[in-house]
Parts: sequence; C-alpha cells; structure tokens
Amino acid sequence: MTKYQPLFKPTADEYSLSFLVNTIVPAKLADAFLPDMLENRWGRIVNVTSGIADEPQLMPYSCSKAALDRYVRDMVPTLSGTNVLMNLMDPGWLQTDMGGQQAPNHPDSVLPGALVPVLLKREAGSGNLYNAQDYSLEK
Repeated sequence: MTKYQPLFKPTADEYSLSFLVNTIVPAKLADAFLPDMLENRWGRIVNVTSGIADEPQLMPYSCSKAALDRYVRDMVPTLSGTNVLMNLMDPGWLQTDMGGQQAPNHPDSVLPGALVPVLLKREAGSGNLYNAQDYSLEK
C-alpha cells in the first residue's frame, strides 16, 4: 500500500510500484496457473481486493486494486462453465502494520470468509466479491 499523502502528490514511481504489486503480479500468477486449471477443468483463484473508498490520499493503491477487480471481472467469459472460478475477496480493515491498530478487525477474523470463495461450487461462478468480514465469527 502506498503512503497516505496529500492529493496530487503521488509520484509515477508510487503508481508503478502499486500497480506492479497489486495488479500485475496477481494477474501474471493467474495467467500462469489458468491454462492447467482449464485443462483439468477445476481450479479456484481468489484475488485479494480492497473495499477502500473515498480515500483520495491513497490513490495509487486504490487505482491498482480497481484494476485488479477489472482483470477478474473481464476473465468471467473465459471461465464461464469451466469449473475454474476466479473471484475477489476483501479482508476488511485489519489491525496490521498496513491497517494500523485503530482498525476494527483482528487479522484472524478474515479466515472464515477467506475460505468461502475457495470452497465454492461451480454454479457460484466467477467475478464475484466476497467480503470476509461478512463471515467473521467475531461479529
């Protein structure tokens, strides 16, 4: 994640790094595994996205996650009917080095919700967003 900073101050390097980490690497990992998954007619890919909104001070991060979401959703026609699913999971705001101690959710709260898109049946389809906190045992 990029640093919290004033509007219009992020550099091209900050955008580049954020897109590399949050968009390009996940897309290329999926590209590497999808051909074999399609050949074997089974697979689950869960990309971690973010529910970030209304935080223009984190624009490089926000834009890179939006691009990852687009990659997943544009893959839907390719995966339709194949039993290979690709979906998105938002862990929520977590008490981590990145999220800070003011965040409302402990990292362990993600575990039940993170499993949901992994255990889906074929009929659930691809391109969906799963909010891990919706399945948290801490609520």
